[in-house]
Amino acid sequence: DAQKADWASAETAFKKAIEIKADDATAYVSLAAMYINTGRQSDARPLLEKAITLDANNAESHYFYGMVLVADPTGAAQAKAEFQKYLASSPTDAVKAATAKGIVDSLP
Repeated sequence: DAQKADWASAETAFKKAIEIKADDATAYVSLAAMYINTGRQSDARPLLEKAITLDANNAESHYFYGMVLVADPTGAAQAKAEFQKYLASSPTDAVKAATAKGIVDSLP
């Protein structure tokens, strides 16, 4: 299927970017986002943890990490904290900001 081939090509490219520049948080976030979009949250989690370690101010890493954590029944409190960090960064993506705010407001 063409879409699977596109995802496989994207995965290869993102992994190559990480190989070339292992200290670039954006490369980790990009691969993690692709994993999330293909239902591979468990593969995304360590990449997002690495991205946050490399750059704690990378807003996208906090957003996507929140998305992974909110899917974990034990991750609600940490997910809320990640989304709050994302929102505190003055995000420019209105859809992601609205999603993050909605999730924060829905969590205890």
